[in-house]
Amino acid sequence: MDLRIKRWGAGYAVFDGSKRLTAELSRYEIAEHRKDKISAERKQQRRPCLCCTEMFMSEGAHNRLCKSCRQRDVEPAHCSVARGSRKASLS
Repeated sequence: MDLRIKRWGAGYAVFDGSKRLTAELSRYEIAEHRKDKISAERKQQRRPCLCCTEMFMSEGAHNRLCKSCRQRDVEPAHCSVARGSRKASLS
């Protein structure tokens, strides 16, 4: 994955190698924003929540709690993983 911004027509576009990923964008800043968004989307993957062990779409390695556990502001000691009841499939 080598995302780059190149001149395209009268503006700019985001490319992955020789493949153009976006339409023509009028400003370089817009192309940078679109490149960052594409890069973030590519880092997403299904991961188990470190608290409840439910699978969720994580934004990256830094995002390890599901939305529900994050909203509850759960103390680590209250998580099922901390109590040793982690699901066998995650061992």
